[in-house]
Amino acid sequence: MAENKKHILLVEDNEDQSMIMESRLIKWGYDYTLKKTANEALEHLKGNKPDLIITDHDTHSTKNGIDVIIEAKTLGIPVIMHSNSSVKNEAISAGAKFFLEKTCESDLIRKKIREVIDNRELASSGRTR
Repeated sequence: MAENKKHILLVEDNEDQSMIMESRLIKWGYDYTLKKTANEALEHLKGNKPDLIITDHDTHSTKNGIDVIIEAKTLGIPVIMHSNSSVKNEAISAGAKFFLEKTCESDLIRKKIREVIDNRELASSGRTR
């Protein structure tokens, strides 16, 4: 079953936040790659196509989470922005599938990850919900 695991690109510069998300993704059965900056994530996307990207907005680099969303959109990769509420409208306008605040419950994060991945699988198979 390991070959069917969905792969998530996690973009998070805060060590505590990344540890929390990493442990959740492992617990929920996802493979993941962690990149600490938007610049690193954009470079990673040149040769990799994850099933989903979860990104913070401010990653302390010359690029930010909005740049990741814009690039991912051109590649057909869905994005969930996981950040502070001040950037919610900008993230949704840029093309994020969902915006989740850093303080949201673990169950909501899991639900939205499943929803995005399930909808992507349905779309790629030509089926709809």
